[in-house]
Amino acid sequence: MKHVLKKTLCFLLVLTLLVRFAPVPTASQTPVSIGFYVQQMPLGQILFLIEFEHNHAIASGELVIEYDPNLFLWAGAGAPAPGDWTAQAGRITHHFSIIDFIDHHDSSFDSFFAFFPLAHITAEDIAAVTISFTGIRYPSGEKISLPDRGNAVDITDWENLDTIPFTDVHVDDWFYDAVRWVYFTGAMQGISGTTFAPHMPLNRASMMAILPRIFAEAYDDAWYFRTHPFTDVPNNWSTPYIAWAYEQGISRGIGGGRFAPNDILTREQLATMMHRHMAHHGFYLHVPSHVEPPAGTSNWAHEYMRWAAYHNLLRGAPNPQAPASRADAAYFNHQFFIRWWQLRSM
Repeated sequence: MKHVLKKTLCFLLVLTLLVRFAPVPTASQTPVSIGFYVQQMPLGQILFLIEFEHNHAIASGELVIEYDPNLFLWAGAGAPAPGDWTAQAGRITHHFSIIDFIDHHDSSFDSFFAFFPLAHITAEDIAAVTISFTGIRYPSGEKISLPDRGNAVDITDWENLDTIPFTDVHVDDWFYDAVRWVYFTGAMQGISGTTFAPHMPLNRASMMAILPRIFAEAYDDAWYFRTHPFTDVPNNWSTPYIAWAYEQGISRGIGGGRFAPNDILTREQLATMMHRHMAHHGFYLHVPSHVEPPAGTSNWAHEYMRWAAYHNLLRGAPNPQAPASRADAAYFNHQFFIRWWQLRSM
């Protein structure tokens, strides 16, 4: 029995020494798998995914993604590996340290970089985005170099993902990017499967149906039991949306117990409803106190039109009393989020 125990202890000692003093793999000896993929997300974002796998523990390094800042607006990033992010126009760096993996025999993690498109994005634009790894070190401190993964893969279906179905909206239209945005985010749909009707004036009831879709408000059982005080709102598809807007304080009607659901929305009414809705969700854009409201603005709309005009949320001249078109509503929605994300990323 003692003989067997002695042999077992000797075996374990030799095994421990072999593992402890085994040579550290070098860059040429350690297979590396780096995947770089792109996805279109439901809210319109473009998501770049980096999958990193290495068969030896990695202590630290940097992951760099480079892109065209005129086409992509950085919306955020994340990774399970701890570290810091630094960003400048066209370049984002993740300085990571995989301290949790030092005692393991391999390292693997996924990182993602989310962007909002600032223009129509083609497969060529996606392919121009690159990643690289620098400063990769083993726990021993040895520095190694990894091959750049280069460009994204699996983008053959990008044009299909980026296509909108509307035959009356074209790439060179001023509202193309806005319509694409609201279509992919679900804020607005067409009046048919192939028609968006960008120039059609928007009535007040239709705007109430757009607002809750901007943030994908949940339609629970209580949705259809909301109440409102308006005497001119029929019991039809618009009723729950108008009741919701009333409860949220987005619209209190036009006075005298009326909502005027079929009246055409004016541009100052569009600005008012969008301002109240965004503020309700905690989205703010500062306006300096010296900014004056555009000429022709109603007294009650001064605050809202100052906000819309200062941040260029309405295309062209503000024209507060002019009818708001479906394209105007899409443009306002799109421009607001661009401004908000730009300020958030500074």
